[in-house]
Amino acid sequence: MNRFLSVVSILFCTVSCVDYTCITEVTLVNASSHTVELSKDEEDRPNPYDKIPITLKTGEAYTYSASDMGDKYSSSYLDLALPYDAITVTFDGKYRIVHSLPEGKDIPNNLCRMESYTQVSSKNRYSLYTYTFTDADYDYAVSQSSVSE
Repeated sequence: MNRFLSVVSILFCTVSCVDYTCITEVTLVNASSHTVELSKDEEDRPNPYDKIPITLKTGEAYTYSASDMGDKYSSSYLDLALPYDAITVTFDGKYRIVHSLPEGKDIPNNLCRMESYTQVSSKNRYSLYTYTFTDADYDYAVSQSSVSE
């Protein structure tokens, strides 16, 4: 009987300790009338999903994904796919504004804030999000930014 309980306990621990691969895909869409460039400070923390710098012309989109181990109940790992503390957004090579946490909390449509993304789908440990640059983002950058040299 003790041997049976030992085997059942080992099986239970093995089954309950399973991790699942969770994938988050993010699409950045430039729906503005302006070219958008994303860059970051070279001293920013290292990032295995580092795709920056990225330049998006009007109408272009860029998709990247991130994955990690998680539990079977997780449906969103957007925070994994947003590993930057600060990203500089430059419109038309001239008007730039830094999207950051927590300092940039008042920037509308802040690229570093999860609330700025639209969840398109979430199914079986796979999530798809979209972030869209608009002309309103450009107008805000013009009103608040420093001009690039």
